[in-house]
Amino acid sequence: MFRGFLRNKCPWVRITVVGREEGAVEAIVDTGFNGYLTLPEEIAKRIGLTFTGSINSGTIADGSTSASSVYIGKVICDNSRTDILVDVQPNCKILLGTALLEELGLSLFVDIVANRVELNPSSRVNRP
Repeated sequence: MFRGFLRNKCPWVRITVVGREEGAVEAIVDTGFNGYLTLPEEIAKRIGLTFTGSINSGTIADGSTSASSVYIGKVICDNSRTDILVDVQPNCKILLGTALLEELGLSLFVDIVANRVELNPSSRVNRP
């Protein structure tokens, strides 16, 4: 089990993002984001993520579209490490998406009343 925390009734977790350097970040767990991770450009460059040369366009919650540069990096979350695609924008919130939860085989539990956030290994994933 990996614990997160609530801030303004939103689930957050601390993860480590790895490029040429490592950097710990706090990310909002966004169940409406079906990607892996979104980072501000400043953090992506400081950590030294690798630009793929691709640009993604996606629809955000308010219905507008947003363009992101696509980078490659690694993420460490509760001793699990995986390569991921990172959407990078000049100024954005750090979002952890459902693709990353799936890649890591994690289920999300949020209890607003008890102020508790947990990421647990999913019972539906066969892990070695």
